Amino acid sequence: MPAEVRYIVFARDEIAAAIERYARGTFPDFPAGSVVGMETIGDEEPRLRVLVREQSAEFVQIDIGSQELLSFMIRVCREARVPLPARAPKRLCLVNDRLAIAVVLDGRRYRPASSPRPYHRTAPRPKFRLNA
Repeated sequence: MPAEVRYIVFARDEIAAAIERYARGTFPDFPAGSVVGMETIGDEEPRLRVLVREQSAEFVQIDIGSQELLSFMIRVCREARVPLPARAPKRLCLVNDRLAIAVVLDGRRYRPASSPRPYHRTAPRPKFRLNA
């Protein structure tokens, strides 16, 4: 059975907002300033190098690993109500030099928990019962 691959591509401002929102809760020593620059590192498992301006007008460079970044972007998708299948494998990748989540849907292994069984039909129930 063929597989389907979906890409969810993020804009730079969405990535910056996700980092500002979630990195502070994840990393205790994350600076309190705003994100002023980002650079992706690597192609297979992209990481992110972030430049943050602290309130004292000095800059701090922070590297965010691929797994942490993937969890940040999954949170963004959930908040924006972008459907992500729970059982499908997800990974970060670059699409036209933009950060993206690749979701692989394999028809043999993947079935959403909320969907009915495929090709399962039940007989219609009678609307009235006859008393004999």
